[in-house]
Amino acid sequence: MAPFAGVRCTAVEERIARWCGDVVPGWDERSYVATVSTNVGYLRRDAGWSEHVLDLTEGTPVELVQGLLADVTDVALGFFREAASYAGVARALRHGKGQMPDRRLERLPLVLALRGDLEEAHRELDLMRRAVEEGACTTPRYLRYLAGFEEEFPRTVAR
Repeated sequence: MAPFAGVRCTAVEERIARWCGDVVPGWDERSYVATVSTNVGYLRRDAGWSEHVLDLTEGTPVELVQGLLADVTDVALGFFREAASYAGVARALRHGKGQMPDRRLERLPLVLALRGDLEEAHRELDLMRRAVEEGACTTPRYLRYLAGFEEEFPRTVAR
């Protein structure tokens, strides 16, 4: 088993779903996607992938899950505390270890905007703008994201 820790910002994920049209069949209008998540091993000082082999033929169930419990109590809880604000989520997105590249691309500008730092949010959003302009991000999703972001959080200073 590979333990992950994640924090979800409802305000971020609901905007992305609304702007990009992310709808899952049978969706109950709630989203459970984490805004930032990572394998717990990347949160340790010796950062690296972490997984636990659970062999149910050896030891008791309690013994088998001790490593997983330590990951939660010793490592993940600290991550949850640190990421319990927009500033903390922004730091975690910048940390980047174990993140999918599009997670930062879509979520960091929005987290910064919700935190009230529109100038920095638009600087981060420029990465997506350039990727779209250069043809690296050609899916309509990014165009919808940019339109939604710029409508809700217009740039106040000329580029």
